[in-house]
Amino acid sequence: MQFSEEEIRKLFGNEAADDESADELRQYYLKGSAYEKLSQNIPFYMLVGHKGTGKSALFRILANENREQGLLPIEIRPDDFDIFRDNNSNINSQIKQLQDGLCNIVFRKIVDSLLNLNAIKHTDKNWVGWFARVSNLFKAVVKEKLADLKNKALPNIDQKQFLAIFKDTVFREKRVVIYIDDLDRGWKNTPGEIQFISALVNAVRALLRDVPGVCFRIAMRSSVYYSFRKSDESTDKFDSSVIWLTWTNNEIFVMLIKRISNFWGLNLDEKKLLKTPQIELNDKYLSYVFEKQFNSKDTWRDVPMCQVLMSLIRKRPRDLVKLCILSARKANKHGYDKINHSCIDKILSQYSNDRLLDAVNEYKTELEVLIDILPKMRPTTERVRKEKENVHVYSRQELLQKLYHIIEQTSSAKRKFVNGERLEPEKLMHFLYKINFLTARKDLENDEIRRYYFEEQNYLANEHVDYGFSFEIHPAYRWAIQPDNIEAIFNTLKGYNLKGLFQAS
Repeated sequence: MQFSEEEIRKLFGNEAADDESADELRQYYLKGSAYEKLSQNIPFYMLVGHKGTGKSALFRILANENREQGLLPIEIRPDDFDIFRDNNSNINSQIKQLQDGLCNIVFRKIVDSLLNLNAIKHTDKNWVGWFARVSNLFKAVVKEKLADLKNKALPNIDQKQFLAIFKDTVFREKRVVIYIDDLDRGWKNTPGEIQFISALVNAVRALLRDVPGVCFRIAMRSSVYYSFRKSDESTDKFDSSVIWLTWTNNEIFVMLIKRISNFWGLNLDEKKLLKTPQIELNDKYLSYVFEKQFNSKDTWRDVPMCQVLMSLIRKRPRDLVKLCILSARKANKHGYDKINHSCIDKILSQYSNDRLLDAVNEYKTELEVLIDILPKMRPTTERVRKEKENVHVYSRQELLQKLYHIIEQTSSAKRKFVNGERLEPEKLMHFLYKINFLTARKDLENDEIRRYYFEEQNYLANEHVDYGFSFEIHPAYRWAIQPDNIEAIFNTLKGYNLKGLFQAS
């Protein structure tokens, strides 16, 4: 391979799902438990996940499949809500405004969708009769037939008209599924924005009580969800409707194998891939693009390449795409026909700094001084000398002591979260665990290490209870906070080339 930009694009795709076609997504996307739940005929679900976990990709997969099934997916973006943001209304008034707004947004988008479909499917007998019934329904409710609405300024409808349209049996034949995505665009975590999210969710739930033929799916970044969850006392009423989009390392690795195999024209069964040992996939398919082993020095010499890649990501598919793209560009620069350890070595500082910036951009709306705190998590010279391999691993007490000193170095005026809570060591520990900067760790017998992310065991960094776990800085950040000791960092990854983080489930 030459690893030209065109080849890299075909191999690894785009970092953002918005830039990939539905066909490209379909070729490599792995349908996990979140997909199974969201594809069911359940009126309301909220999809929550960190940046880079693939929320938009999942919505695009589902919407495309809805079309193929003869359903009517409607995709709503932040621009559709601009007039409802940052107003001075109280929460109850804003809920009412958003109910009316949703009625009109959905009506306008369904009209556009039906007009496009009618042009495509006018010869399909299964659709012709249905379009006629919809047209008669519109005539009865909004005084205009479907065809008459073309090239016209669409009328505003009220809730009574909306309910009359979507309660009709015609929309039980072809269910309407509404996807609301990208609500975190430009998110600043202001009280007005938090109230808007709360009002929107409550407006959706209110509409669904009266409309049996419509489903709503709302995607929300985890940081946005946490702010909304804390501010709205009614969120406990729909906890069962919240779906967290999480991945195992094994699932993310299989998605990479599917990308590579598709590039080479191989049609592999993802169910079989998920059950195949990673080392076998490494040698059989990953080796089309990467060298089989990471032939570096010290601790990680001759480690299977798959384990190196998966140990450096934060269980987010986008991390792996970024890591592969950066490495492939280095291979191109040096004329290699496969990505080798030197390609990865050379991009780790950039990759790590980008991940640090990701974390800051994603969570600075909750803690403004995060950009100052994370670099200060670097180990001291004395700790490097004493701990060596475990330099980035802290007992609970060691971690709280370090965080205390970091807070003391912070301006007293900035020692608080955006919501006004005091910045204290216990709260900061929980926050850094929540954002995946820290992972929980317990060393077991036979050199086995058990690791957990916040999404897997969210109570382990409890402010008041010690569950006996240590905490370690995720490898993705280590090159960014310790730039003067880049080569030695691999020696601090004890356990990552055994079971530890790299596990199937």
